[in-house]
Amino acid sequence: TVAGSGAASADAPSWQVDVKYGESSLDETFGVFQPSTFDDESNVAAVEVGYRFNDYIGVQAGYHDLGSFNGNGSPCTDIEGQPCIERLASTALCAEGFDCLLVIVPLEAEITGWSAAAVPSWPFTDRLSAFGKIGVLDWEADIFTTPAALASFGQVGSFSDTDLLTAVGVRYRFGRHVSAVLEHQRLAPELDSSTLGGGRSF
Repeated sequence: TVAGSGAASADAPSWQVDVKYGESSLDETFGVFQPSTFDDESNVAAVEVGYRFNDYIGVQAGYHDLGSFNGNGSPCTDIEGQPCIERLASTALCAEGFDCLLVIVPLEAEITGWSAAAVPSWPFTDRLSAFGKIGVLDWEADIFTTPAALASFGQVGSFSDTDLLTAVGVRYRFGRHVSAVLEHQRLAPELDSSTLGGGRSF
């Protein structure tokens, strides 16, 4: 996140690096014929680099580890078909000849993403400012089975998309180069995060 004025900044352009950590929440269904459903919370971490043109506008790009979320669904992909039925039969979760594709098991989704955004800001004092953010998030969700009995299935799906990213937050500068930032982001239609972090300007 790039935002706000620095102490004694006087509208001076600067580079900004932020490291953030917090909590993310996901309420999403991936897939169509064999959907995987997740409604869970996790930890999120991000590293962002940006450039502030003046006290009122900046740009930034970042990498986001959005967390690991627990859910449930089929261990088979949408298109795997008969080979998956045969593998499920060998796990004793279903018997050969039954509709094994309806088996529901615990799953885990690991989500990461890259972002780019414009960051307008509104300084209240030479140290405290509020900011907004609007941009895009290019994310990927890798879905795995979690029970030991299904370890052979490994990754059962991968989904990716590019979504609108929005955020609001506040930044407090302790001096010319060091700051703290509190932020809430809507990273995708059903993915949110709240983070606290530190920043260094150059």
